[in-house]
Amino acid sequence: MIRGVVSDNASGETLIGATILYGEGKGVVTDMDGKYYLKVEPGTYQLKVSYVGYLPQEVTVKSK
Repeated sequence: MIRGVVSDNASGETLIGATILYGEGKGVVTDMDGKYYLKVEPGTYQLKVSYVGYLPQEVTVKSK
């Protein structure tokens, strides 16, 4: 499982409804606390995070 929180770097405020894509047609949106959970097979994933008004970000993560 991969889990995390999406927040504004400057203010620390969590971002509700941010989109996290981790594969072709696969993704989730953050909940009311800016949290997300992905049930994935072990491996390395490139997460693409986007939110209206912010530049998209890409993060590489490993799931054990």
